[in-house]
Amino acid sequence: MSWEDILKQPALTPQEEQEIQSMMRFRNMDRESAEKSVRRKYGKLGQVRQPVGRLTKEDILKRKPKSGPREAARKRMKAKGLRSFNKPQRLNDDSDKSHHVMASEGGKYKYIKFGQKGVKTNQTAGQRRAFKSRHAKNIKRGKMSAAYWADKVKWNPSKTKEKKNKKWRKGS
Repeated sequence: MSWEDILKQPALTPQEEQEIQSMMRFRNMDRESAEKSVRRKYGKLGQVRQPVGRLTKEDILKRKPKSGPREAARKRMKAKGLRSFNKPQRLNDDSDKSHHVMASEGGKYKYIKFGQKGVKTNQTAGQRRAFKSRHAKNIKRGKMSAAYWADKVKWNPSKTKEKKNKKWRKGS
């Protein structure tokens, strides 16, 4: 069976497509033989695809790609190398920031870079307290602020090196 013959076959359902993908992955089958096997299983082998008549408005809307602020944010996020919303990652570029995140809150999306690259942070409890008091106002703004993410990622109490040392250390 050639690709031309397969293209004449009826369209596959998402369940059938998923089964083909799993056959390709776990049984090391090529696409053509996996599709033949699935079509044979569901009795679609040899059936000719019905010609599509005039398209209705509903058909056109079903085929329309997703759009909107979430999809635009997802595109930008993937371009920046982020995997998910509200999941901070280390930043490997020439900027002076150490981390980045695509923040999402209440249907709004914002790309944020935060944290000074190459600086020792969170060395003592006193240093952490000084950071929190200095940036308390911005931390309260929530997920859409860089201070919130710096506080969560870089100044987390569990990451403090000297938990008992209350002295402030230069560089905080």
